[in-house]
Amino acid sequence: MKKRIISLLLCLVLIVSLVPAAAAANTGDARTVTVRYASGHGVDTHDYETDFTYSDDLFTKSGYTYRKDLALMSMGLAFAAYTSKDSEKTDDYATGNRNFVSMAEQCGFENIQSNKWMFQPAEADSIGISCASKTIRDNGGSYTLIAVGVRGNNYHAEWGGNARLDAAGEHKGFALGRDQVLDYLRAYIADTGISGRVKIWIAGYSRGAAVSNMVGGALDNGYSLGEGVSLSPHDLYCYCYEPPMGATKDQVQGRLYDNIQNIVNANDLVTYVAFDNWDFARYGVDRVVPTKGDDNYLGYKAAMLKEFVQIPNNGGIYWPDHFQAWGIDPKDITSGDLGKIFKVNMTQKDFYTDLCEAITTCLASSREDYAENMQDFLVAMLADIFGAADKNTSGVAEAFAKKVQDNWRKLFYSLTIPGMIKNGTAARLLTGYLVEALQENGVLTYDLAGIEATMGMLAPRLSKMACKYPGTTMTLLANLLVIGLAHCGEPGLAWLRSLPDDYMTKKQTVSYAGLFDDVAAEAWYAPAVDYVKYGRLMYGTGNNLFQPDAQMTRAMFAQVLYALEGSPSVKGLSCPFTDAGGSWYTDAVIWAYHAGVVAGVSATQFAPNEVLTREQMVTMLYGYAGREETLSGSDGALASYQDQASVSSWAREAMAWAVSTGVITGTSTTTLAPQKVGTRAEVATVLMQFCEQ
Repeated sequence: MKKRIISLLLCLVLIVSLVPAAAAANTGDARTVTVRYASGHGVDTHDYETDFTYSDDLFTKSGYTYRKDLALMSMGLAFAAYTSKDSEKTDDYATGNRNFVSMAEQCGFENIQSNKWMFQPAEADSIGISCASKTIRDNGGSYTLIAVGVRGNNYHAEWGGNARLDAAGEHKGFALGRDQVLDYLRAYIADTGISGRVKIWIAGYSRGAAVSNMVGGALDNGYSLGEGVSLSPHDLYCYCYEPPMGATKDQVQGRLYDNIQNIVNANDLVTYVAFDNWDFARYGVDRVVPTKGDDNYLGYKAAMLKEFVQIPNNGGIYWPDHFQAWGIDPKDITSGDLGKIFKVNMTQKDFYTDLCEAITTCLASSREDYAENMQDFLVAMLADIFGAADKNTSGVAEAFAKKVQDNWRKLFYSLTIPGMIKNGTAARLLTGYLVEALQENGVLTYDLAGIEATMGMLAPRLSKMACKYPGTTMTLLANLLVIGLAHCGEPGLAWLRSLPDDYMTKKQTVSYAGLFDDVAAEAWYAPAVDYVKYGRLMYGTGNNLFQPDAQMTRAMFAQVLYALEGSPSVKGLSCPFTDAGGSWYTDAVIWAYHAGVVAGVSATQFAPNEVLTREQMVTMLYGYAGREETLSGSDGALASYQDQASVSSWAREAMAWAVSTGVITGTSTTTLAPQKVGTRAEVATVLMQFCEQ
């Protein structure tokens, strides 16, 4: 039996100590998928391709568990979601989603659709979205797996939306993207007639990652995908690559969001914006690839570079290796003497701490200052420059960064020498570098007055930052190309391919905090309590208590299985039991009876308040799994238990299945205790083990 949901990653060690080894997943459908993508390097006018491995079994574990194989395939989804550069050869967006379509078809998906922004020039606040779906089986039932790719590269005018922070609350530009994705996803589900249990697989890179991250947060917070559609948090697989921060710190607290996986390179400046200093944050768990200063960094990097050189259009350079920090004595800032500048031993990661402080306190004195005095300039300029959809505009950023980096000394002194500040030299230099970059990349129509106005706004602020943070400012200018190219996706793919399978899981930073006052972190059932709570299968009993030792009743367990099924409608179905009507558990009992999950103690009695024994519990689970789709366990599985003869005849087949598959274990090595009443802690553990099969 496949898995539906599994425990939180941070509890895996405890789980392994409790559960027998599960059967290996069925990998018979594993296939190599060739993904074409528009490279992050802006100098090319065509797509590249690289291979990934897809299997439906990637989605039989909980989204709360980071998986290297799923992380790799999800990067393929993120890459495929870019607008194709091949589609632009004829100045026609009609096949802008061609790479997503190809990937989805190779993976066996159907109903492949994209929103309008994949087929026409983007606007500052638009977002490209592509969806596809397929039916997969998990834990004896069927689900609709929906793949959602959020465009994160080659998106042109949407660069403008990246600068739309606003003065308070969420990052406005990313929040607008989130809302568009949620609306489109809901409409896609309705238009394709999807109902019942769904699994959502969503991935994005850069801007697409920030939006995906916020979509994941909304889904975890209970956003409705439509009537008759159910999504367990364990069935959300959200992978975000090099994501900026779009949520606020007060929004992202709590482990509810640990099914959102953020793959981060600490050398990538994009992952630091829109700035912790302004209380921005990400949902979920950051999983950081190695960087200078980490243990065994050189060994990890050597393995990464072997993969890196195999990836098409990797550029041949791992740019963080070329970072060099600079400094100057404050008293020499305005001297104009280049000999006063000296090298500083500082990593790129450490530099970003200083840079973020300089930007958020000096370049813009506050977020409110940014929103009021800078935002409109930047949104308009970026949308205009990168909105030339028929040109290779992503190369503009690279060319501009190189010109700044090549002329960083001249530019730094134009920001610090009083006479040059006064005559506006810096604004003219910046304008000239950008215009040259545009023209070299074939962009001949642009708003020159808008560029001049924006540079005129930026130069005095950069001057202020250069005078207060001279070393930080000159290091930024001297490494602008290095910093920009650290954001390309190819190094991230090389890191994922080369790192040991458990590297990212060891980087897990969240620890058990205790969801309930009466569940200790070291309790043997603590992982299971987390599991059923986050999966919305079982809840507390009030006053922040779980009451792990309380007994379960038949009605309670029927309600749990009903929740596991997604609480489908029972409209039009009758209840044959006279003692189960008009109560909180009535719908659950009706569903369970008609689904063949439970039978009454008689033709008319369900006995909802009767306590649940261990053999009753596994029999109901066996019925839920579906006998016709389940390989029954051998009766020999019970042989090692001295009390196996006390298993009721009607429960023997189910108990053999449960023991042989690891759904249930004995209360000791020789005792099965089939008539023992199950506690809430035991039920939670059995549920977790059942869903891990």
